[in-house]
Amino acid sequence: MTEADILETDASPHIFPPLDPALRPDESAIEAAYQYLCADTDDPRTRSDLKKALAAIRRGYTITTDGAVEIVGSDGATIYVVQNGMCTIKGQFETSKHGRHRPALCRGWKAAQRRTGACYHC
Repeated sequence: MTEADILETDASPHIFPPLDPALRPDESAIEAAYQYLCADTDDPRTRSDLKKALAAIRRGYTITTDGAVEIVGSDGATIYVVQNGMCTIKGQFETSKHGRHRPALCRGWKAAQRRTGACYHC
């Protein structure tokens, strides 16, 4: 599947199960996950993304009843919605090349399709 296919169909090459809002991890679990992921890579870009992800989680997030994760952006106003392996911007919309309206995709998510398949919000 090419980037254009992914962006047009809203499909993701990654399958993520919905999260359970009742199972919100505490700070020690988040820190342990961060350390585990850092230990698994030597790639500087991946480590940078992990550091950004940790900062984003610490800024604030909500797990919704449908299993999506809403993450507060660094500006304090933008909310990123991670669901089904995709990251969109809450309340913003875009039009596809076929005239279809859909939630606006995170710029980082679009760019990551060429490298990792997911932005640091994911």
